[in-house]
Amino acid sequence: MQFRIPKDKNEIVHFLDSLEHSCFISDETRFYKLRLVLEELLTNSLNHICLDSRFRENDTEDKIEIDIENSNLRTHVIYRDPAHKFDMFKHYESNRQYLTKKAENFEEGGLGLMLILQFASELKYFYDEVCCQNIIEFQI
Repeated sequence: MQFRIPKDKNEIVHFLDSLEHSCFISDETRFYKLRLVLEELLTNSLNHICLDSRFRENDTEDKIEIDIENSNLRTHVIYRDPAHKFDMFKHYESNRQYLTKKAENFEEGGLGLMLILQFASELKYFYDEVCCQNIIEFQI
């Protein structure tokens, strides 16, 4: 399944609310992990990663693309965000000391990234310089 979500809070909420009916994951735990990881990625895209239209030929393409493939044992996801380069793995490594705190001691930021790293496996990141997209691939 492929989804294209505008970088708009209402559109993101609508996508997340409709996800259960559109991706057909029978394992409830896996579905909720997927939803949480996507919610964190989408929230980060909306709040922290801005589009620089100087790199884009067509500003109407400011949509996040999500490909979801299900099997009986796992869900494979490719997440494409047109924006400035942001490598969450490098961010994690440089802020590791903040991510070892107890959840109740977190200040704003960091907890969502920790949840993504906890629930997603086989995480891969790369930046497509031609399309100016952050691409994150993972399994749930």
